[in-house]
Amino acid sequence: MARRVSYKYRETDSTVWISGSGGTSASIATDVRAIKDPSAVFDNNYNVRIVGLNNTIGYTTGEGQTIPVSSSEELWVYRGYQPVGAGDNNAYQYNPFAHRPYKLYSVVTTQSGFPAQSWLPSGSVLFPGETIVLSTTSEFTGTYSGDGPKPTGGVTTSQPVPITQFEMRDARVLEEVGNPTTQSYSIEGVSGSFEIFHPEREVYPFLWTRYVGGNFNPPAEGAQFVIRAQSGDLSGSAISLVHAQEGSVNNEPLKFINNSLPKGIYSYTSSIFDNRGGNNSVAYGSTVFGLYNYYGTYVKYKAVNDATSTVDMKVQYTASNLTSSFFTIAPDSETIFTALAGTPS
Repeated sequence: MARRVSYKYRETDSTVWISGSGGTSASIATDVRAIKDPSAVFDNNYNVRIVGLNNTIGYTTGEGQTIPVSSSEELWVYRGYQPVGAGDNNAYQYNPFAHRPYKLYSVVTTQSGFPAQSWLPSGSVLFPGETIVLSTTSEFTGTYSGDGPKPTGGVTTSQPVPITQFEMRDARVLEEVGNPTTQSYSIEGVSGSFEIFHPEREVYPFLWTRYVGGNFNPPAEGAQFVIRAQSGDLSGSAISLVHAQEGSVNNEPLKFINNSLPKGIYSYTSSIFDNRGGNNSVAYGSTVFGLYNYYGTYVKYKAVNDATSTVDMKVQYTASNLTSSFFTIAPDSETIFTALAGTPS
């Protein structure tokens, strides 16, 4: 028998209680995690999401309270009845025991239980200090009947995102080996692990071998990295990565576009850094290993309801302003819209 879990807000002392019955687990927390629904179910006349994923802010309420929210968390508010689309405004529930109005703010992790990042540990920024302001627009030709913003005339958000260079989005450095003259790392081999959470953004590895001094003519080949899949669809397989530099400087990373990494846990190891160039003289440089996304956080999709269809098609997605939205498309119609990667259904 499955456990039935309910959450109750006790107005007498403003606490939230969890109760349950049935189930086979000794821990109600285990059952709560097991039944999490990837799609939020709520009454949008009373509940509204006021901070979505991929934001790191301190949200200040109208009453002056500051609530910290990390990039893998969302902030919701339960308040008095409001029209659909209204935010966190001057609307309250009433506590008949304490004779006072109230709102209930909830900081929650992603409904899937996964962090917002495509992989963890996230590593260090490949191009530190460079950001752009994401501005997205949506073209709409279908019939709108959703509870989110109508995607006509464009949706714009000012969320800063890491800049894209070399067609690499959110590129992060997991390891760096070599013999530079200013940094503290060494030529010794390194090892570690990472976990892929969001393969829908297409996660790939990259290497960047850069010799900057000495004689780096052949056979200077940097450091070789090997990725081994510990779980997931590639479990038990290995990927070898090499980015040699012979004679001239590598001006950009080597992207391994044939090695998209599915969801799972991976380990990696490297060889020592090759610091011997021509005539066995010393070559100075480094090899950077990391991961990047092919797709951005938001992707432009096309939804098509072909001419053979006899019914409207409903499309559900998370919009670029992080609201749960949907619209319908009549037969023989199509719509272009912008959504959080992987969320359309």
